[in-house]
Amino acid sequence: MVAVVAKLLRELLIELLNKIELDKPNALVIVYDGECPFCNNFAEFYRLKSKVKSIALINAREHPGLVSDFANKGQSLDDGMVVFWRGQTHYGPKAMQCLAMLNESGGFFGAINRFLFVRSFAGISMASVFYPVLVRLRKITLFFLRKTPL
Repeated sequence: MVAVVAKLLRELLIELLNKIELDKPNALVIVYDGECPFCNNFAEFYRLKSKVKSIALINAREHPGLVSDFANKGQSLDDGMVVFWRGQTHYGPKAMQCLAMLNESGGFFGAINRFLFVRSFAGISMASVFYPVLVRLRKITLFFLRKTPL
């Protein structure tokens, strides 16, 4: 019975994600870990500073079926967030790169964000270098906060 309910909830969530994308071609969906202080604060801050007007923030902890669906695709939400934008799915460093390109915040945060996640040097994406460091810091922080992995 629980498996049937979980499957129905997963299908409803996927239907919601598809509806957001179909109804609003410039809608942005961010799937993140709501118990991670870095992820949570970044997602909320991004919502405030983005030039994208339609943003849906989905806490992966509230949707375990979605977490397992991504894991089955080789995209562990413990190792990266997922961003849906204009019919494309971006995961991990590519997700951060997508968000950095869409972010219009100026000042120090905007400059650091663009430097770390948009630029490339010698053909190497800075996002692919810095994102794993952030993931490691996230895991250490969650360990000390006694939060379970997704």
